[in-house]
Amino acid sequence: MSEYRGSDIIIEGDIPIMDIILDVVEELGWIVKDKGKGWVTAKEKGRFDHYNSLKMDIEVRPDGTGRSDLIVHAVNSGHGPVQDEYIRSQVIRFIDSVRMTAEGVGPDRTRREMGRRFSISVELRRLAGLYDEGKLSEEEYGKAKEKVLKG
Repeated sequence: MSEYRGSDIIIEGDIPIMDIILDVVEELGWIVKDKGKGWVTAKEKGRFDHYNSLKMDIEVRPDGTGRSDLIVHAVNSGHGPVQDEYIRSQVIRFIDSVRMTAEGVGPDRTRREMGRRFSISVELRRLAGLYDEGKLSEEEYGKAKEKVLKG
């Protein structure tokens, strides 16, 4: 079994952190398997077979000062360096997405604007991943990136 734990401190904005977490889970195309007050269990869909998909336990611990500890524990039944790196990258991606979204939420932004900014960020990361994997040429990557940024 491969697993990875990650954490970060998130500054709370206008939208509750748990709402942002649920939005990020949905934006990533994952499934919420279970949730409660201050925690969510999410599972990836479509990455591997049903038994080998990534599962994340996500916990939020508010500290009462407008900040929350975000703790993520991810596991996968696969084993090896490829699985280890994949799980690590997904935890970091998830935490970064939550932090980015939380930082973008303020009195001057609507939820729709925040969602669009988040969607653009996710798409740019996806394109960068395809480029890094050699699935897009530099020219294709540049054109796709420009298209995303222009909306």
